[in-house]
Amino acid sequence: MQFLLVRANQPKNISCRGLPCSVFSIASLGFIMLLLITASSVGADEKRLELKFDVFLNGKLMGWHFYKVSESNGFTDVQSKTKLDGRIFVFKQVDYAHQSNERWSNGCLQKLESDTISGKRKTSIEGWLTEDGFLIKQNGSSRLLPACTRTFAYWEPELLKAEFLLNPDSGEHLKVTYDKKAVEDGITLTLTTPREPIYLKYDNKGNWLELESRVKSIVPIRYQRSLSL
Repeated sequence: MQFLLVRANQPKNISCRGLPCSVFSIASLGFIMLLLITASSVGADEKRLELKFDVFLNGKLMGWHFYKVSESNGFTDVQSKTKLDGRIFVFKQVDYAHQSNERWSNGCLQKLESDTISGKRKTSIEGWLTEDGFLIKQNGSSRLLPACTRTFAYWEPELLKAEFLLNPDSGEHLKVTYDKKAVEDGITLTLTTPREPIYLKYDNKGNWLELESRVKSIVPIRYQRSLSL
């Protein structure tokens, strides 16, 4: 936080003596200290993480995926954006864009908003926690999921420990199995889904580095971390 101090032109013959000026000086100093302490405490309470990945389809760089994770006051807010554009297998054009906003608390999803465009098809999803469970509204229809619903939170491997995970792109609530292994240079995770298994790699500190899977059981997809830790 920056403060801009402006000094006005003062008459030369005005002096400041006695108790009133002392009180004013102490009050001013106290106010400035309060601002600095408040700014410091806000910064201490907030944690931020930004992740950017290059995305390869069939070995060809096709775009990027960006995550921004912010923690404050007991909530974790996650912003996700993806853009893929190019051609694979000569005849197949890829035109894909996705963005979503998630709010988490105590390991459970509190709110979700997402928009996905794949070719000419658009999918919009809204979800929020209610007394009865996590309510999902998608393209005019609605359904109720368990109260502690989780998405594919690759940025935090512990959140992937669930019987089902929600895909914020398609709205599918998929049954998964979770397998974690320690390797020499970090950790590997395998998520087995009804579609394709998803392979993830993290370093020894739990920082997400890579992802590998297949799109529609045909096209290999790979995420490669593109920013230094």
